[in-house]
Amino acid sequence: MAKDVYESILLGGLIAIKINSKNINIQHRLNDLIKKYPNIPFIKNKYYYFLNENKVQLSSDDIKKIKHELITDFRSVIKKKLLMKHYIAHEQLDEAKKLLHSIPRKDINNDSELTEISNQIDIFYTQT
Repeated sequence: MAKDVYESILLGGLIAIKINSKNINIQHRLNDLIKKYPNIPFIKNKYYYFLNENKVQLSSDDIKKIKHELITDFRSVIKKKLLMKHYIAHEQLDEAKKLLHSIPRKDINNDSELTEISNQIDIFYTQT
């Protein structure tokens, strides 16, 4: 197990430097690790980080899984970020706003992507 967790850290490093030719292999390997260790949020978060960084379109099953996982891993910002993007794309801004309000303001201010999401939500609510 330690070897697999270490591998997920290395895969996370590959994701961070965006080795695009390896993306499919990274996604496949992360999926394998999640199946092998379904109860380790760290590995799942690496997978979601990968999806976010590579702008992978989430399936309805992905959305259901993320919602379910947030019940126990309620501090996961990456999962909230993916859901908020999904909600904004599908004009479910009330849902996106609820998630945004569950993230500490300092975390939003320190993450340019979260700041952009916050701005998108704020613009909508000031226009209506």
